Amino acid sequence: MEVAIGTGSTIQASVPKPLFKIEGANRSGRFAVSTDGSRFLINESVQRDEKDEADQPKIELVLNWAADMRR
Repeated sequence: MEVAIGTGSTIQASVPKPLFKIEGANRSGRFAVSTDGSRFLINESVQRDEKDEADQPKIELVLNWAADMRR
């Protein structure tokens, strides 16, 4: 979720909005967030379109991500 924060004589917060949709996000172990909130690790199936082989999703392998999450 994201919330815009306004400061002044009082702190004002906007209505929360989802950043993105994660299927089954309420189940534990489906995602992790870095300590600075800049990255998300999401365990989700990728849908593949058989018609266009050139437009297949890319896979990015992140090594030692658990150590990076502790920073």
